[in-house]
Amino acid sequence: MKNCLLLLSVLLMVASCTKKEAAQTKQEILRANKWSIDNEKLTYYNSVGGDSDSYNWGLPPNDTKPDCIKDDVIEFKDNYDGIHNTGGDKCKTSETDQIQFKWGVMANEKHENDKKMYIYGLYSLLGQDANGDVEFQDDKVIFSYPRQIPNGSGTITVKWTITFKRK
Repeated sequence: MKNCLLLLSVLLMVASCTKKEAAQTKQEILRANKWSIDNEKLTYYNSVGGDSDSYNWGLPPNDTKPDCIKDDVIEFKDNYDGIHNTGGDKCKTSETDQIQFKWGVMANEKHENDKKMYIYGLYSLLGQDANGDVEFQDDKVIFSYPRQIPNGSGTITVKWTITFKRK
């Protein structure tokens, strides 16, 4: 009986000393992977600020993923640096192979409410410096932000949503 009690005590001590893996932060998830551009969506706001009509890949009839985006890769690096590798098929003849940008996820100390993100300098893809909402799903990151687009003689604000998919 003493041997069983001793063995049980040893097993409990070993089990209690086992190190548990800490959950990855949102920043670590972004840095640990390369990302492709899965979708872009433009959503008009209705007159009271709610979502209205939505279109994938901008205004109709551009509702399919452009060929020049299909080979692009986004990398979120250390020190909140990022690289947009534009691939071989360029959207504009002047587009460079790599576009550098800055990024960050605003988080509290416990990383429980990482719901805001910024991406600065990625004008070729986002059209502007962007601050917006971020949602993390299994193998996707969905980033939505307000964006000004031309409308007749002026501009209107729309919600622009870009979905990054883990490669």
